Amino acid sequence: VKGLVAMGPAAAPVIDELRDSLRTDKEPKIRALAAQALGEIGSAARPALPDLRKAQEEDEAYVSKRAAAAIAKIENTTQNITPTATVTALASVDEHAERQREITADIAALSFSGSRRARASLRLLERAYDSLPAMHRALLVPDTKPQIRSRLIALVQDLGDTRSVEVIIKTAKTYFEQPGLYADALRAVGELPPSSASFEFATRVLENSGARVYVQRQAMLYFAKHRDQRGARWARQFADHDDPNMRIVSLYLAAALEDPNALRPITTLLQEQPHHSARYALLLGLADLTDLAEFENLTKNQPKDKEYESVLRLARLRDSQGEGTAPLALQMLNSHFPNERRSAMDALLEIGGVDELTPLLNQWERVPPQTRATIAAGLY
Repeated sequence: VKGLVAMGPAAAPVIDELRDSLRTDKEPKIRALAAQALGEIGSAARPALPDLRKAQEEDEAYVSKRAAAAIAKIENTTQNITPTATVTALASVDEHAERQREITADIAALSFSGSRRARASLRLLERAYDSLPAMHRALLVPDTKPQIRSRLIALVQDLGDTRSVEVIIKTAKTYFEQPGLYADALRAVGELPPSSASFEFATRVLENSGARVYVQRQAMLYFAKHRDQRGARWARQFADHDDPNMRIVSLYLAAALEDPNALRPITTLLQEQPHHSARYALLLGLADLTDLAEFENLTKNQPKDKEYESVLRLARLRDSQGEGTAPLALQMLNSHFPNERRSAMDALLEIGGVDELTPLLNQWERVPPQTRATIAAGLY
């Protein structure tokens, strides 16, 4: 919401969402920012005046003052519509059309590799309020290239919008013959807010004996990511699977669900020095089952490589309190591990630490692309 305040009239497409935040959000700070953003939009936000007048009567002075200021701005801009203002409004329409053309070009650029694709991805995340509907449409149309569709799923996953769940599931079911698409979709719904539709989607994959093992592993991860206890039966069922990676995922799921029986096999496997991805999953599982001191004790003989350091930071973030959280989270935003960056951003939002990002926002162009992407998605 804070980012929308700076957008001014360009935030007009999300007036309904701002009104909803103003009416229903439990946090006074969010309601106040929603009111301020509506005021910055100007006359186009006139339909929000009833909501703002109601907010003006709140006991929270912070919200009440922002609502009153917003009402004054909207009414002032409405009363001062002139031919010049009409020209400005038409120019705004042209600007919107130009933005849509640029978004379409960025979606097409996802078919490339390297820096060109990275820049396009970042612009789509930074323009999320305009680009998300376009990305949803591109996922569903038949002429979208397979590699673009897979990369779009990853981008809408990063934005965390609940509306994306239905779109992603529909995409996977419509284009089920596209290699890897089901796994991409399951990975995405594992990061997006859970729903009955996504639960059913993951469950059906696990019930299908003909499903590919790597797809079923992603379905298992859905339950681990959401810490959904309904996944416990799958952790037990696949614990002795022929595929060693499936056995690792079963332990990771059991640990995420806080099954103490997973502790011994995890520590045993870690002593065997498995490959990087398996070791990272096992370390994450161990961190779920232990406190920070116990984790460090059980891993004292483990190589202190980048996987270990990442999980150690996640464990410290989980145990951090008060003033210690923000500095650690800011450090983690520069991690090469996406889940670490997402956890750091979530922690900052949870403690109301968005203001801690101000130094990064002030030198935005110099911030590493992966960090910018995480911040842009988190602020959305």
